[in-house]
Amino acid sequence: MNRQKIVLGGLAAGLVLNLLDFITSSYIMGGAMAHAFNAVNPSLVAAMGTTRATATFVVTDFVYGIALVWLYSAMRPRYGAGPRNALMSAFFIWLISCLAFSMFHTMGMMGMHLFLLMALIALINYGIAALVGGWLYTE
Repeated sequence: MNRQKIVLGGLAAGLVLNLLDFITSSYIMGGAMAHAFNAVNPSLVAAMGTTRATATFVVTDFVYGIALVWLYSAMRPRYGAGPRNALMSAFFIWLISCLAFSMFHTMGMMGMHLFLLMALIALINYGIAALVGGWLYTE
C-alpha cells in the first residue's frame, strides 16, 4: 500500500465529501434538517453553525475520505483496481456511518423519512468521493 497516495487520494475524497455535504446541507436538506432539529431543541441548529461544529464536520469528512481510500487500497489486491472496488469501499464506509447516524432517528431527533433520505444522499456522496479517491490512488 502506498501511504502517500492513500493520504493524497483520501484528502481529495475528503474535499469532495466536504463540497457535497455543503451543497446537501445548505441547499437540499438544510430546511428539513433545521425543522427536525428545531422540533427537538431550538438551540441545535445554532449549535451546528458554530465554528467548532463546522470544523468537526470538515475534519470528519477528511477522515472519512482517508478511510475510503485506505479501504480501497486494502481491497485492491483481492478485488483489483477500478470503480467497482471503489464503490464497494464506499458502501462499507457508508454502512458504518449510517449505523452511527441511525441514533438520531432512534433518539427521536428525526423521522425515518428524513433519515432514509439523508442515507441515500450520503451513499451517493460516498460513492462519488470513493471514485475520485480511488482514481488518484496508485501503487
